[in-house]
Amino acid sequence: MKGLALALLLAAACTSPNDDVSDCSEDRCEAAQSRDDLLDQVSGFGDPISAFLRDAVQEDGTLAGNYEQVLEGVGTQIGCERNTEKSFVVLSNQAFHAKTIFNRCADSPIDASEFFLLLPTLNEDLDVETSLIHMTAWDQDAQRYRRYATFPGDDGTMHINVEPSFCLGCHAGPRQLGTWQPLMNEMTNPWTQWNAAPGFVSHEFDDYLAEATQGGANYAEVSAEGLLDSASNFEPIIRAGIDRVTGARVQKRHDPADIDEALQLLQPLFCDEMVNYVSEIHGSGEIRSSALIDDSFRELLSAIGEGSELGFLSETTMQIAPQQDSESNLTLVAVRGESALRAELSLVTRQALSPLQALQVRSLDWTHPVASDFRCELFDAGAARIRAGVLDGEVSALGADATNLELLPLLLSEVMSLELDGEPLSLQPEGSVYLLDDADLAPASAMAWKELELSPAQLATRLQSAIDDASRDQLQRARDVRACQVAALLPTAPLIPDLRCE
Repeated sequence: MKGLALALLLAAACTSPNDDVSDCSEDRCEAAQSRDDLLDQVSGFGDPISAFLRDAVQEDGTLAGNYEQVLEGVGTQIGCERNTEKSFVVLSNQAFHAKTIFNRCADSPIDASEFFLLLPTLNEDLDVETSLIHMTAWDQDAQRYRRYATFPGDDGTMHINVEPSFCLGCHAGPRQLGTWQPLMNEMTNPWTQWNAAPGFVSHEFDDYLAEATQGGANYAEVSAEGLLDSASNFEPIIRAGIDRVTGARVQKRHDPADIDEALQLLQPLFCDEMVNYVSEIHGSGEIRSSALIDDSFRELLSAIGEGSELGFLSETTMQIAPQQDSESNLTLVAVRGESALRAELSLVTRQALSPLQALQVRSLDWTHPVASDFRCELFDAGAARIRAGVLDGEVSALGADATNLELLPLLLSEVMSLELDGEPLSLQPEGSVYLLDDADLAPASAMAWKELELSPAQLATRLQSAIDDASRDQLQRARDVRACQVAALLPTAPLIPDLRCE
């Protein structure tokens, strides 16, 4: 049975089962050796954590205190007072150990997304460890998040690790984007493994939070009344952080033409860069429609002006039969990652790609909104051909002043092509899409592909029918299959107690 690794959490996703200084894999235990060493490492950084460290680091390169001193110091740098601070708690799949995230200016998602601090582990008493910290902050000049970690020293100080690479094991995604991006495994109600109170009730948080943790003095401190907040209020902060990363990424469309850079802009249309999860709302049969179809269909079809009379274009949820006594609540269905979705739609909004071009990609193997080998292999095969020079003549013809924006349609056309019986087939039929239900049913001839061709209006009708006909059994099977696929795709996945993978 394949083990299911740690949930897609905000900042601690790549911790070990006992994430302490005894685990020195990768660069977890690298640290500044002196104040001068630390100052050298953050030279040129423009984020608020580096500004705090320049003031607070001691001569031996360590910090005094624990997370509270860091929160106060960085909060001062970003102009967010302590009374704006909130904590959010999620259960990991390390035996459902609690992890605590802090933000300042939490009532202002854009401001709050400038700085995240996470306490990723528990001590030997299963209480929160307060000196082992993972944190990140936005560097406006560099247009990226800077990342840091601390671990406790023998004398009550904290050693400082600047830009640790181990954080990218999860936060750069399975395609290893090379940059940190914020994650939240469940971004919609009912936030199954998050604290959802006040205001909501999660499915599993109260059931699986260890009694020893609940009784710990440190946990009482980080979850105090007035400080602990609902996952519903963390979600807009995460979205604001994703918007920061997406905005910087899509801005590269104006950079001088670079094949690798332009391919990375196209990648989120085809491959999973992150994964999110949705759950049924307390046995009611109400669940996000993204459990069945990619959320981008709604916005892309609306942009084209098709399907406005259909319910799914205006409704983000769908209804299946309510849970019966013999049935389990449908939880943690893997759906397309929010960061890839936003990157794709940002390219469309900024007219780097047309809505139809994006629809043509997502209609391929559409019943697999995540973990589609077909789409991702299509991209990788096309990218390999491009890097091998298949488009060198066309790229040269663009001229020396060309930008990535001019490269995108050229590269997309090459990626969206198959060779069948020695002849090329474009998967971009003029004015329409090929609706391939399942990659296992992919036609072997161009003539058979033509039978899959639909107009955007016909596509919208087919998607509405799929939603109307969906059943609990269908989504349960999809949940299990996807969960096992994602466990193989990512080093992270949520702990699903009743899941078994072959």
